[in-house]
Amino acid sequence: MTIFARTLPEDHPYVITVHVNVAYFLSEVGEPAEALPLLRKALATREKLLDKDHPDVAGSCNNLAACLMALGDHDGALPLFRRALRISEKTLGPDHATTALCYNNVAVCLQRRGESSDALPLYRKALAIREKASQAHPAIANACNGLGYCLDALGKHEEARVLYHRALRIYRDGMSASLPEAVTRRPKTSPSALEAGAVPSGSSLLAGVACRRRDGPLSDGRLGLRPRPSPAPNPSHA
Repeated sequence: MTIFARTLPEDHPYVITVHVNVAYFLSEVGEPAEALPLLRKALATREKLLDKDHPDVAGSCNNLAACLMALGDHDGALPLFRRALRISEKTLGPDHATTALCYNNVAVCLQRRGESSDALPLYRKALAIREKASQAHPAIANACNGLGYCLDALGKHEEARVLYHRALRIYRDGMSASLPEAVTRRPKTSPSALEAGAVPSGSSLLAGVACRRRDGPLSDGRLGLRPRPSPAPNPSHA
């Protein structure tokens, strides 16, 4: 970052991208407070240089909001997530994968504010968008997991359980497809407890597994959020 800063103006796109990448790294290693000023600067610079509805402005809004969320500032994060969603719907379209990610981010923020009922339709929307593109992509599993976690919080345990199992099947199938054929061949046995649906209603087990997955960062390190598993029934997944 120092080399770029010495040779390029501070509002150069390369410099801003490096700021975002450094901030992303700081957030990943548990230092969101140090990432915050870099993300504020990135957003301010993009607002100055780009159209107010440019996708990169939305990306910076998402980044800054995710950092604020990590610092516990849900009230500060929510308007930024909503702004990113409005821009994405306008510039990329209502069925774009990034729009689905933005719906998910707003939903997660609402749920962490204790507004699960308001989050629910946004989780459903995120899943519906992703289902239009594929039925077995990891992003579908992420969306199923998010919706399931919200339903779980609202006491809709059976509907949540179905979604958790769907997410687990997608994750499992994806991992099996990446293994050598000799490894994936095994004798057929009776279904495991999970396959047979023996997970108790409301269990956070599958949520704890799936919530560790994330949509990959976009080109400039934009952050996607995933719901936080409930610490009450299973603290080890918090």
